[in-house]
Amino acid sequence: MIQRLQSLLFLFSAVFSIIIIYTFPVLQDGEIYLLLKENFGYARLCLFFSSGLSLFAIFQFRNRQRQKLIASLARLMITITFLLIIILHSEGRILGVGLILLVIPFIFLIAAQFFINRDEKLVKSADRIRWYYSLLNSITFNSLISFPSMLKLSSVFTLCIPWFPIAPGFMCSRLYFWS
Repeated sequence: MIQRLQSLLFLFSAVFSIIIIYTFPVLQDGEIYLLLKENFGYARLCLFFSSGLSLFAIFQFRNRQRQKLIASLARLMITITFLLIIILHSEGRILGVGLILLVIPFIFLIAAQFFINRDEKLVKSADRIRWYYSLLNSITFNSLISFPSMLKLSSVFTLCIPWFPIAPGFMCSRLYFWS
């Protein structure tokens, strides 16, 4: 859903990326401060693409795998931005605050992916509990009356769920498989 923590982290990543583009100097050449909005076209494009991907990932909350892929692509775009500025434009210039602050959206994207993985584990554990209770709800009174169906049921519980607390089920399952 949109109110999850990873959605906020995606939003913060996008906002900080755009703030870095327009306000913080990336490189300094003597007295001249070089901003992303004026000088570095490809790096600016990659950072805009990263912030767009972060905003798009907010609305992909129903598909966690796609959201993780989008977060990885956004991190890749931030890395490409950093490398473009360092490799192509930094000869003889001092690194600015904006280049160092590119770490903040990157960390937000890593944290968002962590919380997506945590949500995925939570959903998988809830599916296991849901399966267990649907199995228990499928047992009817008629299936408990006949002894052979009781033997089959207890063997299912002891083989699939060994911690299920039915002591006669353990004994019945052994009899059922030995005969």
